[in-house]
Formats: sequence, structure tokens, C-alpha cells
Amino acid sequence: MLALLLASGAGVGLLVWHMQRRAPVAVKLSFARLLPEPPISDQAEQRFALTVPLRSAGFWIRMFAVLAALAALMLDMDRRWAGGMGAAGAGIGLRIVLDVTHSMGLPEAGGTRLDAARAVADAALAQLAAASGEDTCAEVILVGASAGTTGLTEAVSRATLQPEGGEVATLVDAAARAEGDCPLTHVLVLTDARQPAMDWPVIGAPPDAPDLLWHQIGAPMPNTGLRGVSFTPPGLGSKSALIRLVVAGFGTVPPPVVWLEGPGGRVPVAVHPSLDRDQVWLGEAKPEGAGRYVAVIGTGGAYGGDDRLAFDVPAFQGMALDWRMTGLSAPRGAQAGGGGCGAGG
Repeated sequence: MLALLLASGAGVGLLVWHMQRRAPVAVKLSFARLLPEPPISDQAEQRFALTVPLRSAGFWIRMFAVLAALAALMLDMDRRWAGGMGAAGAGIGLRIVLDVTHSMGLPEAGGTRLDAARAVADAALAQLAAASGEDTCAEVILVGASAGTTGLTEAVSRATLQPEGGEVATLVDAAARAEGDCPLTHVLVLTDARQPAMDWPVIGAPPDAPDLLWHQIGAPMPNTGLRGVSFTPPGLGSKSALIRLVVAGFGTVPPPVVWLEGPGGRVPVAVHPSLDRDQVWLGEAKPEGAGRYVAVIGTGGAYGGDDRLAFDVPAFQGMALDWRMTGLSAPRGAQAGGGGCGAGG
């Protein structure tokens, strides 16, 4: 309708412009000084005449351009309408990307966030079933720490929470997965994570990529959680092994209180803010030998699934070095014996 109005307005404007009479050309006569001044006409010259410029080539060329633009707009509108979800007679392909990470177990509207996501998915599938088009299909991808295989819609009702965290990038990768047997027109992402700043369609996607519908379940809540751990065995520069912890916060949260439980008992871990990452804290602790360790946050916030992080520390020892440099002391982290790293002197 908008294209028709624009084209009609352009056509009327073009017709009115061609109906105008051109202003008389001002001619300067070199002998005018020899003649008396011409009398001033009492009748006003009309600039507009109600005659269709049928013999004007410029009028028909411009009118053809307007009609061609109108045809292009109408074809584009037909294509967009045919691809709209719920359009009569249009084929619809729906992919549901369902987040099943542990945080989807938080309370939401009398149930859990996963229950609320199921309700949205069921409503979308009901709308798909009610569509009058015959070429309709749907598929489901469950996403935890990694994206699962593409499955049937029955996977929505059978979905269960996974005791693991996930990343937004995994959801985006699942949404952008190549099509299978179902030609997609829409991708519905159901998660409690915010939609990231991203390009959609993703780079390399076909020009007729499906529309992305990102539905966030629940409002963001302040939370602090353990995000990573690394172990550094003793080396030449240090006699002590180190456990490094990474803690991240979201929202207005206080600095975390972290404890490390291991073979030597429970000890506090001093953490300090990261210099280059906002709301990220770093901590270090010395392990008391090999074994099972558990990092614990005192008060983590709304989500408790990331308040504990268990990991194993392997057996370790200092680096053996056959030190033979007279007059020079061996590095701090070297152990006596061993000849594999000998240095003659």
C-alpha cells in the first residue's frame, strides 16, 4: 500500500510538472536602445495548462521510470509477505534453540525459567500448526555447555536441565547452524541470557537467511560465579605451584569471598580486581599436594550453580636440573639430581 501511494504521488507530481508552460526566455536586443520601451501587458501569463503532454518524450521516459520503480517495490513486498510467519499459503520453517543450562532452573512465574521457555515454544508450535500453509516444518536444538544435535519438536517436552553452564556464543552458533531437511524462515532462541550485539544474518549466511527471534526468559539478577581455574606447576622461577581462580560478577555485587578446600583443609583465597576486565576478580593459592580441590564462593547471588568449582591437581615436583655452574647458585625452582638438563662449566 505504501509503495502504491508513493508511486501515485510521484506520477501526479510528474504530470503537473510537465503541464507547466516554460517561462519566456529573456532576450537582449543589441538595438533596444534605439526603440521605445515596449508596453506592459495588462494580462498575466498563465504558467499552467490543463493539457496532457502526450507528445513529450521526456514525460513518457519519466513515467516509465516511475512505473518500473513501482513494479520493483510491489515484487519486493510480495516476497516479504510470502516469507512472513503465519502468511496464508506461505511455507514456514521454524527452528527453536532452547537453553537447558543450569541457570534455567531459577524460579519464574510459579515454575522455572525452563518451564516458561517451554510455554513459549509450545505457543510458537501451536501457531505453526494453525498456519494455513502446507509447507511447514519445525526442529529443536537443545543447548547446554555445547549445542546438541538437531531434533524433533518432541524434544521440547522432554528437555531437562543440565548441571553445566553455557555461553551466549554457543546459542548463536546453534541458531546459525546450516539448514537440514527443514527450510528455515524463522529461528526462535529461548534463553535467560541477553541478546548480544551481533550481526544477523551471520557473515557467510545466504541472503535469504531466516529471521532471528531472541526471547529472553526472566529478568537479569545480580550474581557472582567462578568462571575458570588454572594450575601452574613449579618451574625454574618458583619453587611453589599455583592455583589461579577467575571470579566474574553481574549486576551490583560486592567483592567475592572465596575459599579453597583441599587435602590441607579449607583456606581463604585473597582476590583482587582485574586491571583490564570489569567485575572480574583474580585469586591465587598454593596447593597442598595433589588431590581433589573445591573452590567455593561465600555468597554468590541469585544463581548457586556457579558457586562451587571442583577440580583435580596432579602430582607435581620441581624441575630436575644437573647444575654444574661453579660460583653461581642454581635457580630457585631446580631440584638436585637428574642430568637431562645438564650444563657443563
